[in-house]
Amino acid sequence: MSNRTRTENSIINTALSTGTYLLNTVIAFVTRMIFVRVLSDSYLGLNSLFSNIFSVLSIVELGVGNSIIYYLYKPIHEKNEKEAAAIMRLAKKIYIALGIFVAISGLVVAIFLNKITGDTGNITENIHIMYIIYLTGVVSGYFFSYKTLILTANQRVYAVNGLNSLVIAVQNVVQIILLLVFKSYFLYIIVIVLGTLVYNLLINLIANKRYPYIKKYKNEKPQGFSTKELLTSFKGLIIYKFSDICVNNTDSIMISVFRGLSQTGMATNYSLFVTTLNALLGQVIKSITPSIGDMNVEKSKEEQHAFFNSIYLLNFWIFSWAAIGLAFVSSDMVSLLYGSKYVMDFKVPLILAISFFVAGLQNPIVIYKETRGIFTKGQYILLFTAVLNILGDIILGKYLGILGIFLATIIARLCTVSWYEPYIIFKNAFGKRPFGYYFKFLMSFVILFFEGAICYLLCRVVDFSPIINIIIKVIICSVVPNLFILLFKKKPEFAQIESIFKRLLLIVKRKSSTENT
Repeated sequence: MSNRTRTENSIINTALSTGTYLLNTVIAFVTRMIFVRVLSDSYLGLNSLFSNIFSVLSIVELGVGNSIIYYLYKPIHEKNEKEAAAIMRLAKKIYIALGIFVAISGLVVAIFLNKITGDTGNITENIHIMYIIYLTGVVSGYFFSYKTLILTANQRVYAVNGLNSLVIAVQNVVQIILLLVFKSYFLYIIVIVLGTLVYNLLINLIANKRYPYIKKYKNEKPQGFSTKELLTSFKGLIIYKFSDICVNNTDSIMISVFRGLSQTGMATNYSLFVTTLNALLGQVIKSITPSIGDMNVEKSKEEQHAFFNSIYLLNFWIFSWAAIGLAFVSSDMVSLLYGSKYVMDFKVPLILAISFFVAGLQNPIVIYKETRGIFTKGQYILLFTAVLNILGDIILGKYLGILGIFLATIIARLCTVSWYEPYIIFKNAFGKRPFGYYFKFLMSFVILFFEGAICYLLCRVVDFSPIINIIIKVIICSVVPNLFILLFKKKPEFAQIESIFKRLLLIVKRKSSTENT
Protein backbone atom coordinates (compact mmCIF):
# COMPACT_ATOMS: atom_id res chain seq x y z
CA MET A 1 0.00 0.00 0.00
CA SER A 2 1.42 3.41 -0.96
CA ASN A 3 1.95 6.20 1.51
CA ARG A 4 -0.63 8.29 -0.28
CA THR A 5 -3.27 5.58 -0.03
CA ARG A 6 -2.52 5.09 3.66
CA THR A 7 -2.76 8.84 4.29
CA GLU A 8 -5.97 9.21 2.33
CA ASN A 9 -7.55 6.31 4.19
CA SER A 10 -6.59 7.96 7.47
CA ILE A 11 -8.15 11.24 6.33
CA ILE A 12 -11.41 9.56 5.35
CA ASN A 13 -11.51 7.45 8.51
CA THR A 14 -10.77 10.40 10.79
CA ALA A 15 -12.99 12.99 9.09
CA LEU A 16 -16.09 10.85 8.67
CA SER A 17 -15.75 9.08 12.03
CA THR A 18 -15.29 12.36 13.88
CA GLY A 19 -18.04 14.16 11.98
CA THR A 20 -20.66 11.47 12.53
CA TYR A 21 -19.67 11.09 16.16
CA LEU A 22 -19.99 14.83 16.82
CA LEU A 23 -23.49 14.83 15.35
CA ASN A 24 -24.39 11.78 17.38
CA THR A 25 -22.96 13.34 20.56
CA VAL A 26 -25.23 16.37 20.25
CA ILE A 27 -28.29 14.13 19.87
CA ALA A 28 -27.12 11.95 22.78
CA PHE A 29 -26.82 14.95 25.09
CA VAL A 30 -30.32 16.10 24.14
CA THR A 31 -31.54 12.59 24.95
CA ARG A 32 -29.81 12.69 28.33
CA MET A 33 -31.25 16.14 29.11
CA ILE A 34 -34.75 14.79 28.52
CA PHE A 35 -33.91 11.60 30.41
CA VAL A 36 -32.87 13.61 33.50
CA ARG A 37 -35.97 15.77 33.39
CA VAL A 38 -38.46 12.95 32.71
CA LEU A 39 -37.01 10.20 34.92
CA SER A 40 -35.34 10.33 38.34
CA ASP A 41 -31.68 10.25 39.42
CA SER A 42 -32.12 6.57 40.27
CA TYR A 43 -32.95 5.68 36.66
CA LEU A 44 -29.90 7.64 35.51
CA GLY A 45 -27.75 5.69 37.94
CA LEU A 46 -29.30 2.37 36.90
CA ASN A 47 -28.60 3.10 33.23
CA SER A 48 -24.96 3.89 34.04
CA LEU A 49 -24.70 0.75 36.18
CA PHE A 50 -25.99 -1.49 33.38
CA SER A 51 -23.50 0.07 30.94
CA ASN A 52 -20.62 -0.55 33.35
CA ILE A 53 -21.62 -4.16 34.02
CA PHE A 54 -21.75 -5.02 30.32
CA SER A 55 -18.51 -3.18 29.67
CA VAL A 56 -16.87 -5.54 32.15
CA LEU A 57 -18.53 -8.58 30.54
CA SER A 58 -17.36 -7.46 27.08
CA ILE A 59 -13.65 -7.79 27.90
CA VAL A 60 -13.42 -11.11 26.11
CA GLU A 61 -14.62 -9.62 22.81
CA LEU A 62 -12.19 -6.69 23.06
CA GLY A 63 -9.31 -9.11 23.46
CA VAL A 64 -10.09 -11.48 20.62
CA GLY A 65 -11.15 -8.70 18.25
CA ASN A 66 -7.83 -6.89 18.36
CA SER A 67 -5.89 -10.17 18.19
CA ILE A 68 -7.70 -11.20 14.99
CA ILE A 69 -7.30 -7.75 13.41
CA TYR A 70 -3.55 -8.02 14.00
CA TYR A 71 -3.43 -11.33 12.09
CA LEU A 72 -5.57 -9.89 9.27
CA TYR A 73 -3.11 -7.08 8.45
CA LYS A 74 -0.62 -9.26 6.59
CA PRO A 75 -2.99 -11.30 4.32
CA ILE A 76 -4.93 -8.15 3.48
CA HIS A 77 -1.70 -6.30 2.65
CA GLU A 78 -0.62 -9.23 0.45
CA LYS A 79 -4.15 -9.61 -1.05
CA ASN A 80 -4.33 -13.20 0.17
CA GLU A 81 -8.10 -13.68 0.14
CA LYS A 82 -8.02 -17.35 1.16
CA GLU A 83 -6.05 -16.61 4.33
CA ALA A 84 -8.25 -13.60 5.22
CA ALA A 85 -11.40 -15.70 4.69
CA ALA A 86 -9.96 -18.49 6.84
CA ILE A 87 -9.23 -16.07 9.68
CA MET A 88 -12.77 -14.66 9.46
CA ARG A 89 -14.20 -18.18 9.54
CA LEU A 90 -12.26 -18.82 12.72
CA ALA A 91 -13.44 -15.47 14.10
CA LYS A 92 -17.07 -16.48 13.59
CA LYS A 93 -16.64 -19.63 15.66
CA ILE A 94 -14.87 -17.74 18.43
CA TYR A 95 -17.51 -15.00 18.56
CA ILE A 96 -20.38 -17.48 18.84
CA ALA A 97 -18.57 -19.14 21.75
CA LEU A 98 -17.99 -15.73 23.34
CA GLY A 99 -21.67 -14.87 23.00
CA ILE A 100 -22.58 -18.01 24.93
CA PHE A 101 -19.96 -17.18 27.58
CA VAL A 102 -21.27 -13.62 28.04
CA ALA A 103 -24.85 -14.90 28.29
CA ILE A 104 -23.92 -17.32 31.09
CA SER A 105 -21.78 -14.71 32.88
CA GLY A 106 -24.56 -12.15 32.62
CA LEU A 107 -27.06 -14.53 34.17
CA VAL A 108 -24.67 -15.18 37.06
CA VAL A 109 -24.37 -11.42 37.67
CA ALA A 110 -28.19 -11.19 37.70
CA ILE A 111 -28.22 -13.31 40.86
CA PHE A 112 -26.31 -10.57 42.73
CA LEU A 113 -28.02 -7.61 41.06
CA ASN A 114 -29.91 -6.48 44.18
CA LYS A 115 -26.69 -6.24 46.19
CA ILE A 116 -24.94 -4.31 43.41
CA THR A 117 -27.70 -1.74 42.91
CA GLY A 118 -27.98 -0.83 46.59
CA ASP A 119 -30.69 1.78 47.22
CA THR A 120 -32.92 1.75 44.12
CA GLY A 121 -34.81 4.92 45.04
CA ASN A 122 -38.15 5.31 43.27
CA ILE A 123 -37.64 2.75 40.49
CA THR A 124 -40.93 0.90 40.07
CA GLU A 125 -40.09 -1.56 37.26
CA ASN A 126 -38.57 -4.98 37.86
CA ILE A 127 -34.81 -4.41 37.63
CA HIS A 128 -34.09 -8.05 36.82
CA ILE A 129 -36.42 -8.07 33.80
CA MET A 130 -34.87 -4.87 32.43
CA TYR A 131 -31.40 -6.32 33.01
CA ILE A 132 -32.25 -9.52 31.07
CA ILE A 133 -33.58 -7.47 28.15
CA TYR A 134 -30.35 -5.45 28.11
CA LEU A 135 -28.34 -8.69 28.27
CA THR A 136 -30.28 -10.14 25.33
CA GLY A 137 -29.27 -7.22 23.13
CA VAL A 138 -25.61 -7.47 24.13
CA VAL A 139 -25.41 -11.23 23.52
CA SER A 140 -27.20 -11.10 20.15
CA GLY A 141 -24.52 -8.74 18.83
CA TYR A 142 -21.81 -11.40 19.07
CA PHE A 143 -23.32 -13.43 16.24
CA PHE A 144 -22.70 -10.67 13.67
CA SER A 145 -20.25 -8.14 15.12
CA TYR A 146 -17.19 -10.16 14.08
CA LYS A 147 -17.76 -8.83 10.55
CA THR A 148 -16.50 -5.43 11.72
CA LEU A 149 -13.01 -6.95 11.97
CA ILE A 150 -12.54 -7.30 8.21
CA LEU A 151 -13.72 -3.72 7.66
CA THR A 152 -11.40 -2.34 10.34
CA ALA A 153 -8.35 -4.26 9.10
CA ASN A 154 -9.04 -2.97 5.56
CA GLN A 155 -8.96 0.63 6.88
CA ARG A 156 -12.71 0.98 6.43
CA VAL A 157 -13.17 2.26 9.99
CA TYR A 158 -15.36 5.04 8.65
CA ALA A 159 -17.92 2.47 7.47
CA VAL A 160 -18.07 0.86 10.91
CA ASN A 161 -18.15 4.12 12.88
CA GLY A 162 -20.38 5.91 10.41
CA LEU A 163 -23.04 3.22 10.43
CA ASN A 164 -22.81 2.89 14.20
CA SER A 165 -23.28 6.65 14.63
CA LEU A 166 -26.23 6.67 12.22
CA VAL A 167 -28.01 3.82 14.00
CA ILE A 168 -27.38 5.38 17.43
CA ALA A 169 -28.64 8.77 16.17
CA VAL A 170 -31.91 7.21 14.99
CA GLN A 171 -32.05 5.22 18.22
CA ASN A 172 -31.69 8.38 20.32
CA VAL A 173 -34.40 10.21 18.37
CA VAL A 174 -36.81 7.32 18.96
CA GLN A 175 -35.83 7.28 22.66
CA ILE A 176 -36.54 11.01 22.96
CA ILE A 177 -40.03 10.52 21.53
CA LEU A 178 -40.77 7.55 23.80
CA LEU A 179 -39.47 9.37 26.90
CA LEU A 180 -41.64 12.43 26.21
CA VAL A 181 -44.75 10.40 25.39
CA PHE A 182 -44.58 7.40 27.72
CA LYS A 183 -41.92 8.38 30.33
CA SER A 184 -40.82 4.74 30.35
CA TYR A 185 -37.30 3.45 31.01
CA PHE A 186 -38.50 -0.01 29.95
CA LEU A 187 -39.21 1.22 26.40
CA TYR A 188 -35.92 3.17 26.50
CA ILE A 189 -33.85 -0.02 26.83
CA ILE A 190 -36.01 -1.93 24.33
CA VAL A 191 -34.89 0.62 21.71
CA ILE A 192 -31.23 0.01 22.68
CA VAL A 193 -31.67 -3.71 22.00
CA LEU A 194 -33.38 -3.12 18.64
CA GLY A 195 -30.67 -0.63 17.65
CA THR A 196 -27.96 -3.21 18.38
CA LEU A 197 -29.72 -5.81 16.25
CA VAL A 198 -30.19 -3.43 13.30
CA TYR A 199 -26.55 -2.26 13.41
CA ASN A 200 -25.13 -5.77 13.41
CA LEU A 201 -27.41 -6.95 10.60
CA LEU A 202 -26.37 -3.98 8.43
CA ILE A 203 -22.65 -4.56 9.19
CA ASN A 204 -23.12 -8.16 8.11
CA LEU A 205 -24.65 -7.10 4.78
CA ILE A 206 -21.92 -4.49 4.09
CA ALA A 207 -19.07 -6.89 4.86
CA ASN A 208 -20.56 -9.66 2.70
CA LYS A 209 -21.07 -7.31 -0.23
CA ARG A 210 -17.65 -5.62 -0.04
CA TYR A 211 -15.67 -8.78 0.67
CA PRO A 212 -17.57 -11.67 -0.98
CA TYR A 213 -14.57 -13.98 -0.57
CA ILE A 214 -15.54 -14.31 3.11
CA LYS A 215 -18.35 -16.63 2.00
CA LYS A 216 -16.54 -18.00 -1.07
CA TYR A 217 -13.83 -19.88 0.85
CA LYS A 218 -15.71 -22.03 3.34
CA ASN A 219 -13.26 -24.79 4.21
CA GLU A 220 -9.94 -22.96 4.49
CA LYS A 221 -7.89 -22.94 7.70
CA PRO A 222 -5.46 -20.16 8.70
CA GLN A 223 -1.90 -20.90 7.57
CA GLY A 224 -0.08 -17.80 8.83
CA PHE A 225 -0.35 -18.73 12.49
CA SER A 226 -1.33 -21.59 14.75
CA THR A 227 -4.38 -21.72 16.97
CA LYS A 228 -2.01 -21.89 19.94
CA GLU A 229 -0.33 -18.66 18.80
CA LEU A 230 -3.71 -16.93 18.49
CA LEU A 231 -4.78 -18.12 21.94
CA THR A 232 -1.51 -16.86 23.41
CA SER A 233 -2.04 -13.43 21.84
CA PHE A 234 -5.68 -13.51 22.87
CA LYS A 235 -4.78 -14.29 26.48
CA GLY A 236 -2.27 -11.45 26.66
CA LEU A 237 -4.64 -8.90 25.17
CA ILE A 238 -7.65 -9.98 27.21
CA ILE A 239 -5.61 -9.50 30.39
CA TYR A 240 -4.78 -6.01 29.17
CA LYS A 241 -8.41 -5.25 28.36
CA PHE A 242 -9.58 -6.75 31.64
CA SER A 243 -7.24 -4.41 33.49
CA ASP A 244 -8.32 -1.44 31.41
CA ILE A 245 -12.01 -2.05 31.99
CA CYS A 246 -11.55 -2.74 35.71
CA VAL A 247 -9.75 0.59 35.95
CA ASN A 248 -12.04 2.65 33.71
CA ASN A 249 -15.46 1.00 33.72
CA THR A 250 -16.16 -0.05 37.30
CA ASP A 251 -16.57 3.37 38.90
CA SER A 252 -20.36 3.40 38.54
CA ILE A 253 -20.56 -0.06 40.09
CA MET A 254 -18.47 1.04 43.08
CA ILE A 255 -20.34 4.33 43.53
CA SER A 256 -23.62 2.42 43.40
CA VAL A 257 -22.41 0.01 46.09
CA PHE A 258 -21.11 2.78 48.38
CA ARG A 259 -23.50 5.66 47.64
CA GLY A 260 -26.58 4.24 45.87
CA LEU A 261 -28.05 4.81 42.41
CA SER A 262 -28.90 8.49 42.98
CA GLN A 263 -25.25 9.50 43.62
CA THR A 264 -24.21 7.26 40.74
CA GLY A 265 -26.44 9.30 38.45
CA MET A 266 -24.95 12.63 39.62
CA ALA A 267 -21.38 11.39 39.18
CA THR A 268 -22.25 10.00 35.75
CA ASN A 269 -23.19 13.48 34.56
CA TYR A 270 -19.51 14.37 34.93
CA SER A 271 -17.96 11.08 33.85
CA LEU A 272 -20.12 11.24 30.72
CA PHE A 273 -18.00 14.16 29.51
CA VAL A 274 -14.91 11.99 30.00
CA THR A 275 -16.55 9.10 28.15
CA THR A 276 -17.68 11.39 25.33
CA LEU A 277 -14.26 12.95 24.86
CA ASN A 278 -12.55 9.56 25.08
CA ALA A 279 -14.87 8.18 22.44
CA LEU A 280 -14.48 11.25 20.21
CA LEU A 281 -10.71 11.24 20.43
CA GLY A 282 -10.82 7.48 20.13
CA GLN A 283 -12.31 7.94 16.66
CA VAL A 284 -9.04 9.58 15.62
CA ILE A 285 -6.92 6.90 17.31
CA LYS A 286 -8.92 4.04 15.78
CA SER A 287 -8.82 5.72 12.39
CA ILE A 288 -5.01 5.88 12.23
CA THR A 289 -4.37 2.53 13.96
CA PRO A 290 -4.85 0.37 10.82
CA SER A 291 -2.49 2.70 8.92
CA ILE A 292 0.16 2.22 11.60
CA GLY A 293 -0.40 -1.53 11.47
CA ASP A 294 0.19 -1.40 7.73
CA MET A 295 3.25 0.84 8.26
CA ASN A 296 4.75 -1.69 10.67
CA VAL A 297 4.91 -4.19 7.83
CA GLU A 298 7.02 -1.84 5.68
CA LYS A 299 9.02 0.60 7.84
CA SER A 300 12.19 0.16 9.92
CA LYS A 301 12.26 0.38 13.72
CA GLU A 302 13.89 3.81 13.56
CA GLU A 303 11.16 5.16 11.28
CA GLN A 304 8.48 3.64 13.51
CA HIS A 305 10.06 5.22 16.60
CA ALA A 306 10.23 8.62 14.92
CA PHE A 307 6.56 8.37 14.02
CA PHE A 308 5.76 7.22 17.56
CA ASN A 309 7.30 10.45 18.91
CA SER A 310 5.10 12.48 16.59
CA ILE A 311 2.00 10.59 17.69
CA TYR A 312 2.94 11.15 21.34
CA LEU A 313 3.26 14.91 20.84
CA LEU A 314 -0.01 15.10 18.92
CA ASN A 315 -1.70 12.95 21.57
CA PHE A 316 -0.34 15.12 24.41
CA TRP A 317 -1.52 18.28 22.67
CA ILE A 318 -5.06 16.97 22.22
CA PHE A 319 -5.45 15.39 25.66
CA SER A 320 -3.93 18.27 27.62
CA TRP A 321 -6.31 20.63 25.83
CA ALA A 322 -9.28 18.36 26.54
CA ALA A 323 -8.26 17.75 30.20
CA ILE A 324 -8.07 21.48 30.89
CA GLY A 325 -11.53 21.89 29.41
CA LEU A 326 -12.93 19.06 31.52
CA ALA A 327 -11.57 20.55 34.73
CA PHE A 328 -12.89 24.09 34.25
CA VAL A 329 -15.91 23.84 31.94
CA SER A 330 -17.71 20.63 32.92
CA SER A 331 -19.51 22.05 35.99
CA ASP A 332 -21.01 24.87 33.91
CA MET A 333 -22.03 22.29 31.30
CA VAL A 334 -23.75 20.20 33.98
CA SER A 335 -25.53 23.30 35.30
CA LEU A 336 -26.70 24.27 31.80
CA LEU A 337 -27.76 20.81 30.64
CA TYR A 338 -29.16 19.23 33.80
CA GLY A 339 -29.60 21.97 36.38
CA SER A 340 -27.54 23.54 39.19
CA LYS A 341 -28.62 20.87 41.71
CA TYR A 342 -26.41 18.38 39.85
CA VAL A 343 -23.23 20.48 40.16
CA MET A 344 -20.59 18.81 42.37
CA ASP A 345 -17.52 20.15 44.19
CA PHE A 346 -14.68 21.34 41.91
CA LYS A 347 -12.46 18.52 43.20
CA VAL A 348 -14.58 15.96 41.32
CA PRO A 349 -14.09 17.37 37.78
CA LEU A 350 -10.45 18.15 38.63
CA ILE A 351 -9.68 14.54 39.60
CA LEU A 352 -11.64 13.25 36.61
CA ALA A 353 -9.64 15.51 34.29
CA ILE A 354 -6.32 14.27 35.70
CA SER A 355 -7.48 10.66 35.38
CA PHE A 356 -8.53 11.35 31.78
CA PHE A 357 -5.10 12.85 31.04
CA VAL A 358 -3.17 9.96 32.62
CA ALA A 359 -5.16 7.42 30.59
CA GLY A 360 -4.90 9.50 27.41
CA LEU A 361 -1.11 9.68 27.53
CA GLN A 362 -1.08 5.88 27.23
CA ASN A 363 -2.69 5.91 23.76
CA PRO A 364 0.52 5.81 21.66
CA ILE A 365 1.76 2.88 23.75
CA VAL A 366 -1.55 1.05 23.28
CA ILE A 367 -1.48 1.63 19.51
CA TYR A 368 1.97 0.09 19.10
CA LYS A 369 1.16 -2.71 21.53
CA GLU A 370 -1.80 -3.77 19.39
CA THR A 371 -0.39 -3.13 15.91
CA ARG A 372 2.91 -4.87 16.72
CA GLY A 373 1.14 -7.81 18.32
CA ILE A 374 2.92 -7.40 21.67
CA PHE A 375 0.11 -8.93 23.68
CA THR A 376 1.86 -11.27 26.09
CA LYS A 377 4.86 -9.23 27.28
CA GLY A 378 4.34 -7.89 30.80
CA GLN A 379 0.71 -8.96 30.82
CA TYR A 380 0.48 -9.88 34.50
CA ILE A 381 1.32 -6.43 35.82
CA LEU A 382 -1.97 -5.40 34.25
CA LEU A 383 -3.79 -7.73 36.61
CA PHE A 384 -2.02 -5.94 39.44
CA THR A 385 -3.37 -2.67 38.03
CA ALA A 386 -6.91 -4.02 38.23
CA VAL A 387 -6.46 -5.39 41.75
CA LEU A 388 -4.84 -2.16 42.94
CA ASN A 389 -7.70 -0.11 41.51
CA ILE A 390 -10.40 -2.23 43.10
CA LEU A 391 -8.63 -2.16 46.48
CA GLY A 392 -8.25 1.61 46.10
CA ASP A 393 -11.96 1.93 45.30
CA ILE A 394 -12.87 0.02 48.45
CA ILE A 395 -10.48 1.83 50.79
CA LEU A 396 -10.60 5.37 49.37
CA GLY A 397 -14.29 5.03 48.47
CA LYS A 398 -15.08 4.30 52.11
CA TYR A 399 -13.28 7.39 53.44
CA LEU A 400 -13.45 9.88 50.54
CA GLY A 401 -16.58 8.72 48.73
CA ILE A 402 -16.89 9.48 45.02
CA LEU A 403 -13.66 11.48 45.02
CA GLY A 404 -11.74 8.51 46.45
CA ILE A 405 -13.07 6.14 43.80
CA PHE A 406 -11.88 8.43 41.00
CA LEU A 407 -8.55 9.01 42.77
CA ALA A 408 -7.94 5.24 42.99
CA THR A 409 -7.96 5.06 39.18
CA ILE A 410 -5.09 7.56 38.91
CA ILE A 411 -3.00 5.83 41.57
CA ALA A 412 -3.48 2.38 40.01
CA ARG A 413 -2.33 3.60 36.58
CA LEU A 414 0.68 5.59 37.75
CA CYS A 415 1.95 2.74 39.92
CA THR A 416 1.83 0.16 37.12
CA VAL A 417 1.06 0.51 33.42
CA SER A 418 2.13 4.14 33.02
CA TRP A 419 5.80 3.21 33.50
CA TYR A 420 5.99 -0.52 32.81
CA GLU A 421 4.19 -0.79 29.47
CA PRO A 422 6.44 1.85 27.82
CA TYR A 423 9.43 -0.25 28.93
CA ILE A 424 7.94 -3.33 27.20
CA ILE A 425 7.06 -1.46 23.99
CA PHE A 426 10.40 0.31 23.66
CA LYS A 427 12.31 -2.90 24.27
CA ASN A 428 10.31 -5.10 21.88
CA ALA A 429 9.06 -2.69 19.22
CA PHE A 430 11.92 -0.20 18.92
CA GLY A 431 14.89 -1.96 20.54
CA LYS A 432 15.50 1.07 22.76
CA ARG A 433 15.49 2.03 26.41
CA PRO A 434 12.52 4.19 27.47
CA PHE A 435 14.35 6.84 29.52
CA GLY A 436 13.62 9.53 26.95
CA TYR A 437 9.95 8.57 27.07
CA TYR A 438 9.88 8.76 30.88
CA PHE A 439 11.29 12.29 30.74
CA LYS A 440 8.65 13.35 28.21
CA PHE A 441 5.96 11.72 30.35
CA LEU A 442 7.01 13.72 33.43
CA MET A 443 7.33 16.94 31.43
CA SER A 444 3.80 16.40 30.16
CA PHE A 445 2.52 16.73 33.73
CA VAL A 446 4.71 19.75 34.43
CA ILE A 447 3.32 21.53 31.38
CA LEU A 448 -0.23 20.48 32.25
CA PHE A 449 0.25 21.90 35.76
CA PHE A 450 1.27 25.33 34.43
CA GLU A 451 -1.53 25.30 31.86
CA GLY A 452 -4.02 24.42 34.61
CA ALA A 453 -2.69 27.04 37.03
CA ILE A 454 -3.05 29.81 34.45
CA CYS A 455 -6.53 28.66 33.42
CA TYR A 456 -7.58 28.42 37.08
CA LEU A 457 -6.53 32.00 37.81
CA LEU A 458 -8.36 33.26 34.73
CA CYS A 459 -11.50 31.13 35.08
CA ARG A 460 -12.06 31.81 38.78
CA VAL A 461 -13.08 35.42 38.00
CA VAL A 462 -15.65 34.29 35.41
CA ASP A 463 -19.00 34.31 37.19
CA PHE A 464 -21.96 34.93 34.89
CA SER A 465 -24.76 32.74 33.59
CA PRO A 466 -23.81 29.13 32.67
CA ILE A 467 -23.87 29.77 28.92
CA ILE A 468 -21.67 32.90 29.19
CA ASN A 469 -19.32 31.07 31.56
CA ILE A 470 -18.98 28.21 29.09
CA ILE A 471 -18.16 30.49 26.17
CA ILE A 472 -15.53 32.49 28.07
CA LYS A 473 -13.96 29.44 29.74
CA VAL A 474 -13.81 27.49 26.48
CA ILE A 475 -11.87 30.37 24.94
CA ILE A 476 -9.47 30.53 27.92
CA CYS A 477 -9.04 26.74 28.04
CA SER A 478 -8.34 26.63 24.30
CA VAL A 479 -5.92 29.54 23.99
CA VAL A 480 -3.65 28.59 26.92
CA PRO A 481 -2.89 24.94 25.95
CA ASN A 482 -2.42 25.87 22.30
CA LEU A 483 0.12 28.53 23.24
CA PHE A 484 2.06 26.05 25.36
CA ILE A 485 2.35 23.59 22.46
CA LEU A 486 4.57 26.16 20.73
CA LEU A 487 7.28 25.16 23.22
CA PHE A 488 7.85 22.16 20.93
CA LYS A 489 8.07 24.18 17.71
CA LYS A 490 11.76 23.34 17.13
CA LYS A 491 11.35 19.62 17.84
CA PRO A 492 11.56 17.20 14.85
CA GLU A 493 8.23 15.60 15.82
CA PHE A 494 6.52 19.02 15.64
CA ALA A 495 7.95 19.47 12.15
CA GLN A 496 6.66 16.02 11.16
CA ILE A 497 3.17 16.79 12.46
CA GLU A 498 3.23 20.11 10.60
CA SER A 499 4.34 18.31 7.44
CA ILE A 500 1.53 15.75 7.78
CA PHE A 501 -1.10 18.49 8.19
CA LYS A 502 0.25 20.34 5.12
CA ARG A 503 0.17 17.11 3.17
CA LEU A 504 -3.40 16.44 4.23
CA LEU A 505 -4.43 19.90 3.10
CA LEU A 506 -2.85 19.33 -0.31
CA ILE A 507 -4.68 16.02 -0.68
CA VAL A 508 -7.99 17.62 0.30
CA LYS A 509 -7.42 20.49 -2.14
CA ARG A 510 -6.46 18.05 -4.90
CA LYS A 511 -9.60 15.98 -4.32
CA SER A 512 -11.74 19.14 -4.20
CA SER A 513 -10.33 20.45 -7.49
CA THR A 514 -10.78 17.01 -9.12
CA GLU A 515 -14.42 16.85 -8.07
CA ASN A 516 -15.07 20.38 -9.38
CA THR A 517 -13.50 19.59 -12.75
